[in-house]
Amino acid sequence: MKKMHIIAIFLVVIALAGVLAMVSDADTYKTFNTALELPEGKSSTIIGSLHDPTQIEYYPEINPNLTTFYVEDKEGTIMKVKYFEPKPVDFERSEEVTITGKVVGNEFHASKMLVKCPSKYIEEGVNQSTASAN
Repeated sequence: MKKMHIIAIFLVVIALAGVLAMVSDADTYKTFNTALELPEGKSSTIIGSLHDPTQIEYYPEINPNLTTFYVEDKEGTIMKVKYFEPKPVDFERSEEVTITGKVVGNEFHASKMLVKCPSKYIEEGVNQSTASAN
């Protein structure tokens, strides 16, 4: 074999190994039950809904980087979540919450959170575009 062929094969093998490593680390959506089964310290992403907006705890005068609330996942399991960032605006009205973090004891410690806006905003946009079309 020529030296160039050996280098090309080596580069292809390295590229395939890189792709496989990225795919194996890809985070898929989980439930609280599957997150509890993961090895300690393993991160997971969970989609759910805010269980009870009246149970949101956020005291910026004590700790502005801690929001505590309960999330119900797609299977109906409810878990206490500690989010180590300020409470998002209109969080109480969110339809869906996507949290990324780790299970610690009987709590989920979220490092990232994505909140789906209420459909009210979508309906207002539709009504405004319909009104301007007439």
